[in-house]
Amino acid sequence: MISKQNIPKLLGFATGGYGNPGLNMLDNSFQPFYTAGVKLHWNVFDWNANRKQRESLAINKDIVDNDTEIFKLNTTIELNKQEREIEKIEAIITSDEAIIILRKEVLQMADSQLKNGVITSSAYITELTNLYEDENTLVRHEIQLQLAKANYNVIKG
Repeated sequence: MISKQNIPKLLGFATGGYGNPGLNMLDNSFQPFYTAGVKLHWNVFDWNANRKQRESLAINKDIVDNDTEIFKLNTTIELNKQEREIEKIEAIITSDEAIIILRKEVLQMADSQLKNGVITSSAYITELTNLYEDENTLVRHEIQLQLAKANYNVIKG
C-alpha cells in the first residue's frame, strides 16, 4: 500500500441539470447544463514519507517478532515448571501409597493386639484414623495431580 501512494491518480467527474437560468445568466429560460472534467493527481515528491513509513513498519514487525519470541519463551518456562510440579506430585503419591501399605500392616498388628487384649480400643481407633487420614491425603494428592495436568494442558494450549 505504501508503494501505491505515489502512483498517479486519474479522476473524472461530471454534473448536469436542467434549470432556470442555465449556465447563461442573461438568458431567462429553462436550459439544460452540464460540466465535466478530468483531474490528475500525482504526488511526485513525498519528502521521504514513504521511506519513513517503511522504516516504521519494519520496526513494528521487529517488535511483534520480539513479543512472539518472549511469549514462546515464557510458555516454555511455564510448561517446564508445571512438568516439575507434576513429577513432584507423582513422587508424593508414590510415597503416600507406601505409607498406606505400612499403615495397613500396623492396623493388622493393632487388630491382633486388640483381640489379644494388649492395646485398648482407643489405640486401635487411633491407628484406623491414621490410615483413613493417609488415604484422604492420597486422594487429595491425586486431585492435585489432575489439576496440575489440567494446568499443563491449559498452558500448552
